[in-house]
Amino acid sequence: MKLKVSQTTFFKQSTLDSSKLSAQDKVSVNAGRVFEIHSWKEIDKNHLKVALFNDFLGNPPRNTWYVYQPHIQLINSQGQITQPESPKITLPSIFYRLPKTKRLNIPHKSQMDNALNPRGACNVTSYAMVMDYFKIPQRTNAVQFEDELYRFLENKGLSRWDPYDLAQMGEAYGLKVDFTTRARLWDIRKAIAEGYACIIHGYFTSFGHIMVVRGYDSAGFFVNDPFGEWFESGYRNDFSGENLHYSNELIKAKCSPEGENYLWLHRITKA
Repeated sequence: MKLKVSQTTFFKQSTLDSSKLSAQDKVSVNAGRVFEIHSWKEIDKNHLKVALFNDFLGNPPRNTWYVYQPHIQLINSQGQITQPESPKITLPSIFYRLPKTKRLNIPHKSQMDNALNPRGACNVTSYAMVMDYFKIPQRTNAVQFEDELYRFLENKGLSRWDPYDLAQMGEAYGLKVDFTTRARLWDIRKAIAEGYACIIHGYFTSFGHIMVVRGYDSAGFFVNDPFGEWFESGYRNDFSGENLHYSNELIKAKCSPEGENYLWLHRITKA
């Protein structure tokens, strides 16, 4: 995904008018400049929050900025101008049997406030989001569902990093889990269109990471990332990972680097 500046504008560190921002919180960008971006999020009807891919602006240098939407254009991988609310892209004809975009109202949970191993519990936190969505009740008095699930795996001698053990845990709690190691991006879209919640594995961190996919459009996927927001320079755990838009290119690079149909995918519904 690319961002083209169609009218000279300011990239900003907030949605405030540029006249109200200090010099270090804004940078003027000339019309015609093009940036690679790996993710964007619609903040309001006029602003996008964008993360630049291998590019930094300002002093101090930053790769995350707010941009005034009427002054920029998003360009997809086919070279077509698109808009966040209704992106268009050339896809296989079978795609058009699905809604162009769909989002499930899956609640977000952060792993960073877990009582048990907060920096290594993306797996149970992702499953806890899905269980809340399908109204699966807790069974213990644990403060958070994700800590209950962490203990469940430990007590059963199961690994929270093994996808089959996670699926077994989900089914023990009343979910129906279809796990595959050979999914495509199309399979995520199809599952969400059919009402399945999805969990994916990827190399967003050096040791691996798991997150919820709650929706899609033709440019990418809407995710609930339990670890915060991913950037090329690493995670920002102080940012919310709720309903972020991660591009097709980013998901392919991080979740299926071996090829288009090697993505690990949990398709989940209530049993």
